[in-house]
Amino acid sequence: GCGGFFCSRNQPVVQAGESIAFGVDLAARRATMHVQILYSGPSEEFSWLLPMPVQPNVSVGSDVLFTALFEVSRPTFELTIERDANGTCSDSQIACMAMAESEDMDMDDADGGEAEVLEEGTVGPFDFVVVRAADKDPESVFRWLEENNYDQPDESGPLINYYAGMDMVFVALRLSKESTAGEIRPIVLEYDLPADADADLLKMPLACVPIQLSSIAASDNMPVQVYVLGPSRAFPLNFFEVKLDDTLADWVNCGGFFGVASQDCFLNDLRARFASAVADVENHAFMTEYAGSSGILAGQVELDQVDTASLRAKTSALAYLEELAAAEVPDIPLLQSIVDKYVARQSF
Repeated sequence: GCGGFFCSRNQPVVQAGESIAFGVDLAARRATMHVQILYSGPSEEFSWLLPMPVQPNVSVGSDVLFTALFEVSRPTFELTIERDANGTCSDSQIACMAMAESEDMDMDDADGGEAEVLEEGTVGPFDFVVVRAADKDPESVFRWLEENNYDQPDESGPLINYYAGMDMVFVALRLSKESTAGEIRPIVLEYDLPADADADLLKMPLACVPIQLSSIAASDNMPVQVYVLGPSRAFPLNFFEVKLDDTLADWVNCGGFFGVASQDCFLNDLRARFASAVADVENHAFMTEYAGSSGILAGQVELDQVDTASLRAKTSALAYLEELAAAEVPDIPLLQSIVDKYVARQSF
C-alpha cells in the first residue's frame, strides 16, 4: 500500500497528492505497484513509510506512466443539443482494491524484541530498508524508526502498530545524501499474491491503500488517484463507490456558453461535486472515472521518438532542449532535475 511522509517536526513535508498504479497478474501470482507522491515543503529531511503484505522487490519507476494514465483516463464532457422536427430540444472483477483503516485491536504483551531488518539498499535517489516487527511486539517497528532517525509524528505510532499487528512488513525510504528534491521518482514494489488469490476475488484485497497513514502529513482534501490494471474491473471493498449525476455538471460555465469549452473546468467541477457528495460519509468514498480497456495506453508510455544519437550530437543547450520537445518528451521532475544539474543557465 501507500504509506505516509514522516518528516522533521520543524520543517514539515506536506503530502499534496498521491497516485498509485497496480498491475495484477493472477497467472504469475504477482502484483506490481507504482507509487507517485506529490509534496510541498523541504524534501531533504523527509522519510516515507509503506506497509506491505509481504516483502517486496523495490525499484524506481517513471512519472511518464502517471502522466499517460491521467491523460487517457480522465473523464471528458461534451454538450450535444438535439432538436426534433418542431425545433424543440429533447432531453446514460478481479483486482479488488481495499482501503485499510486504523482501528482498535488487542495486542499480545510486548516481549521487548528488536525489529528485524529484512533488506536494505539504494534505488534511484532513495535509500531503503525493509523492516518486520519482532515476534509479539508490534511496537518494535516504531522503536526502530525512532532509533534510526526516521522522524515521525507521535500520532503515527498506533497506525504503525496496527499494521505491524497484521504481520505486515514496512518499506522505509529517505533521500540519499547526494540526491536532490528534483530527483524524486515513483517507487515500484513487486510482491507475491497469496496462493489462493483467485479463491474468493470479491472479498480478497489484492491491492491495499492505507489511507489513514497517508493522512498524517497530507494537505486538506488531498487527491488520491488509484489505477488498477488487470483482467477486469476493480472496486473498493471497505469504502463507498459513488456515481455522480452528470446532468448537474456546470454545463453553462464549462460548456462554452460564455467562451471556449474547457475540459479542465469540467474536471475541477467534477472534483468539487464529488467532494460535496461524499462529505456526509467523511470522504470515505471513491468514484470511478474510467473502466475499460487498457489499450488506451498503447503508445502513450514509450518514449520511442527519442533519438539518443541525435541528442549527443547537439552542441548547444537550446538545440538539445528543442530535440527533446520535438520527441514529445513530457516535462517530468526528473528531466528538469537533469537539465538544472548539467545545463548552465547562461547557456540559453
